[in-house]
Order: sequence, then C-alpha cells, then structure tokens
Amino acid sequence: YDIDSKILTKISSDTKKDGGPSLIFDHQMVMDSNHQCIYVLGGKHIHIPLASGQDSADPSSSSSIPSPSSPASPFSQRFLLNSSSDTYSGMYRYDIASGTWTL
Repeated sequence: YDIDSKILTKISSDTKKDGGPSLIFDHQMVMDSNHQCIYVLGGKHIHIPLASGQDSADPSSSSSIPSPSSPASPFSQRFLLNSSSDTYSGMYRYDIASGTWTL
C-alpha cells in the first residue's frame, strides 16, 4: 500500500507459482521498511480436494474455489475447522524491489 497515493498494489495472483507460500490462513506478516521486504510467517495450508484428485493448495488448479468468507459455507465447515489434517507453512521473504520470494 502506498500511503501517499492511497493505492494498494496486488503483488501476485498466485504466490506459490512465484516461489512464495501456497494458499494459507492464520499467518502473520511483517514489513521491514529498512530493507523493503515483507516476511510471511507460518500459516496453515488450505487443501481442498478436487473431483480429479488434485490438491488445490495450488489456487490455480481450480477456477471454482469456494469463498471462505461465509461462516455457513461448506468450505469453512469442511476445511477451516478440520484441524486434524493441518499442515503448516514456513517463513517466506518477499523482496519488494525485485519482486522475488525466498524461503
């Protein structure tokens, strides 16, 4: 977000394809303004089984991923609340100047 221009910039449509974390929730982000880097820490991977048997931790593998915003949605009931199969992300660093991710 650029405070002066009040413009929010989308850095990626698919961070996993760009070398960053896959679709996650319950994570933390920290901005290092001195080094112009964003750190993404932890988080739980969202795995949505698809009809074809693919794992949708890659959000581009399906064009119809349900929205988690509705508390009554099948998505929240089947996936967000299923802590027995949680897998966790690591720590990623996004360099703003180069637009690159590192683990």
